[in-house]
Amino acid sequence: GSAATLFADAGVFSASFVPFVSLNPADVCGGAGPADPNGVLTFVYAGGDPTTTVLALRPDRVTKGIGLYNICWKSVIPFTPRGGGAQVLVGYLPNCKQNDVGPCVLFKHSDQHHAAFFGILAPFNDPQFYPE
Repeated sequence: GSAATLFADAGVFSASFVPFVSLNPADVCGGAGPADPNGVLTFVYAGGDPTTTVLALRPDRVTKGIGLYNICWKSVIPFTPRGGGAQVLVGYLPNCKQNDVGPCVLFKHSDQHHAAFFGILAPFNDPQFYPE
C-alpha cells in the first residue's frame, strides 16, 4: 500500500517494506503502528552523503489530514525527537530547520487524489520508519 523513492548524491541503497513488528512498547511512537501493516520502510545506505526519502501513502491509507501525520523513526543511531529532549532510538521526527543534517521531515504534501507524500532527510544510517 506504500511506495518510496530514495535519493543520495552517491552510494547504494538496499530498501524494502517490511511488516510492523513490535515486541517492545519502547519500539512504538505512540500510535497503533502504520495504517499499512506491511508499510514500514527499512533501508541501509552504503555511502557518506545524507539521503532524501520520499514516502508515498496511497489514498485509501490516508485517514486524516496530512498535517496530523507524524513520522515514526527507528534507528540504531540516537537522534533528537520532535519536541527536543534526550536523544532516542525510536521517536517522532521533528520538522527540518535550515542546515539540518537529519533525521527530520522535509515536507508533508497531499495531492488531488488524496495520496500523501512525506519527505525525510536522513543521515547515512539504517532506519525504519512509517507515517502515523
